Amino acid sequence: MVENWKKGLFDSIRKREKRICKRKECGNIFEVKPSDPKVYCSHGCSAIIANTGRTQSEQTRLKIGRAQVGTKSPLKGILKVPRVEIICAYIKCGKKFIAIKWANRKYCSNKCHMAIMGGKPTSPKA
Repeated sequence: MVENWKKGLFDSIRKREKRICKRKECGNIFEVKPSDPKVYCSHGCSAIIANTGRTQSEQTRLKIGRAQVGTKSPLKGILKVPRVEIICAYIKCGKKFIAIKWANRKYCSNKCHMAIMGGKPTSPKA
């Protein structure tokens, strides 16, 4: 009996209802609140049903194509970022480390940065 309470089978406050996905090919079982109007197990199943038979006109395709011109891919250039070898500005450290060219890093670690900047009264890291 106690195990069923722990599982939530007797929880009257947070009731859950099991439903079957409305898409015939899917048939997944998912849990929702009784007040939730959800009938599909995922956004993918919903989109398959909602977009069936939908075609875009040639004009719409051209508009989408024009809107995408000039936008850079978020994945483009991830592996080919120019990197520079920098010497740590903390004199006692002097380590060489690699950083992104435009990052303007002076210190190899937060520890080195704190050693110099942390002791100053106006430092944000103090």
